[in-house]
Amino acid sequence: MSEEAPDPSTVQRIHFRQTGGLAGLARVADVALGELDAGTATELARLARAAVAEPPAGDAPAEQAVRDGQQYEITVESVDGTSVVRGTDPLSDDAFAALVGALRPHAVPVRRSG
Repeated sequence: MSEEAPDPSTVQRIHFRQTGGLAGLARVADVALGELDAGTATELARLARAAVAEPPAGDAPAEQAVRDGQQYEITVESVDGTSVVRGTDPLSDDAFAALVGALRPHAVPVRRSG
């Protein structure tokens, strides 16, 4: 896993997974930036770089935790390597929250296996 934030021009794919919540529904997205219009791809790459550069601090303290909150995992693939960032509700990191917000419209529900 790369420790440096990928250059936005090198981000190729972003995997998004949202789990938890009241119904426990999982939502996923697999976004290939090369298949998007240039503006959307550039913006997602910029947001991904910012989120990887300053990953969320970790789980919210117990007094801030949201009952039935969501958990997020985002994997950023670039020509420079792969970076994974994770966060939970409430999203206190602006860069991570912005990336989650931009990826949610691309996500589709999936059934739990097993």
